[in-house]
Amino acid sequence: MIVLSLQGGMAVGKTTAARYLARHAPDLHVCLEDNRAVIGQVQRLGLDKTRCDDYIRIQRLWLQHEVDRWQQARPWPCTVMDFGAEEIEFYTLHYPRTIGQDWDVEGPLARELAAVRRCMPRRILFLDAPDPVLRRRKEGDAARDRGAVLCGVSAGAICWCRYGNSDSRKFTSGSDQLIKVSGLGYLPVLLCPHYDAEPLRQTDLPRMMRRVHRIPAIALDNGAALEAVDGRWRILTSLPGAMARRCFWRTGSFQMEELPQDGGWRRLEELTAL
Repeated sequence: MIVLSLQGGMAVGKTTAARYLARHAPDLHVCLEDNRAVIGQVQRLGLDKTRCDDYIRIQRLWLQHEVDRWQQARPWPCTVMDFGAEEIEFYTLHYPRTIGQDWDVEGPLARELAAVRRCMPRRILFLDAPDPVLRRRKEGDAARDRGAVLCGVSAGAICWCRYGNSDSRKFTSGSDQLIKVSGLGYLPVLLCPHYDAEPLRQTDLPRMMRRVHRIPAIALDNGAALEAVDGRWRILTSLPGAMARRCFWRTGSFQMEELPQDGGWRRLEELTAL
């Protein structure tokens, strides 16, 4: 059995490619991502992935779901998957670090991780597209017309913004160097997550912002979130003392402005204008 996994960023066309193959390549078995059953079970159980015990239970469901997908593909000589086992394994192991936690995941999920690792694809095809193409797709995204909520934590939050302050190199090369990454540009800001929990972010953000012009950075503590709806924004917090700040350079000085947490909605232009 040969399994090919389609990978890539948001709006790059993974699902579109998989659906095209399903229509035009009858000899292929195409397995589209369908998470409704797992999401429904998590909601019914009232599980919270920011709590260690609940996170283990949630990921046990996701890992079994991926094994089930692989089992369904076994009768076919060649299967194309919209995401594969590599995706859920990576997320399971590394998500806790994105919220500042150092949980033991390998131990409690040893059996499930071993099963998923036996389901790895033979090949992974990474799809890519130029920034202008991604932005055009964003503008034509029907999600806004169907009431979808676009959200995420850490890298999952950065992806919706113009830029982000990212520690992704520690996963690829072991380097602590923070880098500026590009997102989809839904919000014209540079997002810096984990500002209070990771001191390197505090020292690096002024350096990074020297090369960012005409937009501010939004520095979020753990437990703070930026919500934007229909041209308005507000700050939400879930931890005592969590803060959000607007940061930018002006006349040779790095400025930081604490953002209000009164729950009131404000015009997006007030947040992004310099």
